Amino acid sequence: MRSFISILLIFPLLLSCGRSKGKIRFDVKLDNINQADLLVYSPSGAFADLDTLHLLKGKCQKDFNIAPGTHTYNIIYPNMSMLSFTAQEGMTLKMRGNAQRLGNVKVKGADSILFTPTTLRPEANRMPEVGQPMPQDSVLLACKQADKALLVVFWANWQGNSGGHRYALNDITSHHDSLAVALSYSLDVDHKVYQSATIKDSTRWVSHCDFLGWDSPTVKAFRLNNIPCYVLIDKEGKIQAYGSDYERDIQPLLKKQE
Repeated sequence: MRSFISILLIFPLLLSCGRSKGKIRFDVKLDNINQADLLVYSPSGAFADLDTLHLLKGKCQKDFNIAPGTHTYNIIYPNMSMLSFTAQEGMTLKMRGNAQRLGNVKVKGADSILFTPTTLRPEANRMPEVGQPMPQDSVLLACKQADKALLVVFWANWQGNSGGHRYALNDITSHHDSLAVALSYSLDVDHKVYQSATIKDSTRWVSHCDFLGWDSPTVKAFRLNNIPCYVLIDKEGKIQAYGSDYERDIQPLLKKQE
């Protein structure tokens, strides 16, 4: 009888550990902020529209109806910086931290943190300098051609600012194909999201994704700390240029070489 009573007492506690299927809860508590709106959306399609987490006295609790499975979620702060993570349905996502140090905000319940508002990647430090040899990475070596430069485009569907990567790839293959080949390198971690995005792409460039995100060997070899990132490697295999804006950092060099 005592065992049966114990089970009855424990059962409600087990139910309280997560939300029901088809739902997810955002539970936000941030210090040093009174009232603010945080935008939330799901690039993987957990829910269709952009929504808002309205903070009062630094707090907000809101439930969302979502599609089944594990999804990517992006939180956009008022200063337009972004926090990105993956989480499963049925979870309660507890966001805790200080609004004055957004890069330190923690999300308890998330499967993995993909991107933080500030650079919190001490292992990244800075990228190899211009003029240095490219990393001896198997993916790069497989794509590099002896008589052409190589443009490596680092991007991800969970990073909204990466949308311009297709313009860079199209520009290389359409206007500079005699000078360079292109490698589209995604930091996605969701197979379905990556496949739905790349199926529309041309087959004129090489697309690669190992679904390891920031832990990808190639990403670590370049010591990346932000995306999108465009890296131009010359015919000799040395880094010629890199930056976050293709039209500013890469395109002028290619036009000079035409």
